[in-house]
Amino acid sequence: MVIFDTEEYIDSLISVLQEGREVPLLVVGHSMEPFLVHERDTVLLSPVSRMLRKGDIALFKRNNGQYILHRIYKIKDNVVYFVGDNQNLCDVEGPIKIEQICAMVYSAKRHGMEIHETDFIWRFFQREWLWTIRWRPYMKKLLALAYRNK
Repeated sequence: MVIFDTEEYIDSLISVLQEGREVPLLVVGHSMEPFLVHERDTVLLSPVSRMLRKGDIALFKRNNGQYILHRIYKIKDNVVYFVGDNQNLCDVEGPIKIEQICAMVYSAKRHGMEIHETDFIWRFFQREWLWTIRWRPYMKKLLALAYRNK
């Protein structure tokens, strides 16, 4: 088995993106659940080819060198704020400079099925789910109670 350093691996993917090509990336981590599930789903990273907007999923590089794949929560004064689909309002990260954004996600494979920006499930998480950010802590508590009482 070959083990790669994550930053080195993504740095190599970034060089492919800079050539204008798309690259697949296995989702690792739980911050984008329930839309993207850890080690089950993959995304197709593409160079940024249009204006960024609220609800887009993008790969950015933190100041400490770590790469993060999250959804855009808001864009203000030419900086971007990100949050994962499994995170709360207190977890919004930013400001992130536009130059720190390495790629965008235009399609993904969920449960082995390819979905795109125009599909219902994509739009639901891009709009309605993002809107629930203020209520997620309460929603999670209700769900935990419901499952505990079964």
